[in-house]
Amino acid sequence: IKQNYMDWMKGDEHPMLSNELFKTKVFPALSEGEKVFLIVLDNFRYDQWKTLEREIGDLFDIDEDVYCSILPTATQYARNAIFSGLMPVQIAQMFPDLWVDEDEEEGKNLNEEPLIQTQLERYRKRNTFSYHKINTSQEADKLLQQLHTLEKNDLNVVVFNFIDMLSHARTESKMVRELANNESAYRSITLSWFRHSAMADLFRQLAQRWKNVDPVRKVWKLAVMSISCQIFTAPLAWYRFHSFPEYFLLTNLIALPLTSAIVVLSVTTIALSAMGCCPVFLVAISDYAVKLLVSCLETISSM
Repeated sequence: IKQNYMDWMKGDEHPMLSNELFKTKVFPALSEGEKVFLIVLDNFRYDQWKTLEREIGDLFDIDEDVYCSILPTATQYARNAIFSGLMPVQIAQMFPDLWVDEDEEEGKNLNEEPLIQTQLERYRKRNTFSYHKINTSQEADKLLQQLHTLEKNDLNVVVFNFIDMLSHARTESKMVRELANNESAYRSITLSWFRHSAMADLFRQLAQRWKNVDPVRKVWKLAVMSISCQIFTAPLAWYRFHSFPEYFLLTNLIALPLTSAIVVLSVTTIALSAMGCCPVFLVAISDYAVKLLVSCLETISSM
C-alpha cells in the first residue's frame, strides 16, 4: 500500500477503491433491473468475512470480489467515500454542508443518506432507495418488520455497526479483551453474534423472498447438473448399449422437476392414507403427475 497508493491516486490502473464501489458494482446491477441490498458491516475484517461466509453459503451463490479502502480508513473518510462516490476532498468542495471536519464535534457519518442521493443524481439514476443504520437490536427488529415494504425499492442500504462496537470494546473493556484475547476467539465471538443476530434473519429472509426471482438460473443449474451426470455416465452407456442418448438434456429438464414433485406427492399421499384422511384430489394429482412423466418420456424416446 505504502509503495503504490500515491500512484493509484494519480493513474488509471488501480484496484477498485471505496469511491468506485457504487459505480462498479451497484449501478450495473440496478441498470439490469435487479433489486440490490447493499449491506455494510463497519470495521469488518476479511478473516471475519471468511468465517461468516460459511454460514450463508447455502443461502446464496457467492461471487467474491475485493476492493481497497481509501486512506484513512476511518468512517469519516472511507465510508463517506463509498456512499458519495467521491474522494473526501471532493465531498468537502462539492457538498460542504454534508462534510464534517475532523475537529468538529458533530457525528462524522450523519449525512450518508443524502450522500447516496447526491451520487444517484450525479449518475442520473432515478432508482428508489432507502438507508438504514443499525446500532441496536430494536432497530434491527424494526428493519425486519419493514422488509415487505423495502423490497419494493430498487436499492436498500443497511449499515450494521455491531462489529465496530465490538472492536472498540475489545480495546476499551477488560472483560471483552479477556473474551477475545486472540484472533481465533475474536472470530468466534463474531460468529456467535451473527448466528443470533437480526442480520442472520435478514439474510435468511432475503434468500427466501428472492430465491425464485431468476428462473433462467434454475434452468441453467438443472442443465449443468444434467450435462455433468451425462459426461460421467456416457462411457458406461456407450460400452453397455453402444449408443448415446441424444435428448438427455431435454429429458432431464422435464424429468427432474416432475420426479421431485411426484416424490413429494407420493410421500404426502402415503402419510395421509395411513392416517385415514387422504383427500381424493391428492391421489388424482399424484396419478396424473406419474402419467405425465411417463408420457413425456415415451414421447422423447420416440423422437
